[in-house]
Amino acid sequence: MCIPEIRFCNSLAEKWVSFFLEKLMELDKEIHPETASEEGLSRFEKMVGITPRETDTTEERRFRVTVARKVIDVLNVRNIIDLIEDLTHGDCRVIIDKAAQTVTVKVGLTSKKMFSLVEKTVRDYIPVDMRADVIQMYNRYIDYAGKTYAELSEKTFKQLKEEVLDNE
Repeated sequence: MCIPEIRFCNSLAEKWVSFFLEKLMELDKEIHPETASEEGLSRFEKMVGITPRETDTTEERRFRVTVARKVIDVLNVRNIIDLIEDLTHGDCRVIIDKAAQTVTVKVGLTSKKMFSLVEKTVRDYIPVDMRADVIQMYNRYIDYAGKTYAELSEKTFKQLKEEVLDNE
């Protein structure tokens, strides 16, 4: 049972699918400077503020764009780490996983009241392609080293774990 309309629709769908796949492959090449065309490469150069020299080959231009993008990434991450350390007076841990594109910031308890400000700052300044997690650090065993059992038994486990300790 061969209906001409079905054959026509199938051939038309195959043409559109192949057309969209071709365009998708072209777009995929334009996303990365290593595979971008001349037009895409000039767009990347404008983004990072590079003016190509007349004597530059395409490979040299690609290399300069790649290096500039990596330097910008490093500067952004270093700047955000410095900013977080300034906000928390060094009472934080920053874990950067470049492979997973995540930044985890653990903020110390002395900065608990400023937690939302630190969280907003991290989310505002972290690069768009990275995921940011801001986590509250908890009290450590060493924080209770000078306390007696009687002092500790007045509080619940949750209070011991999460509340800001008095600096006595």
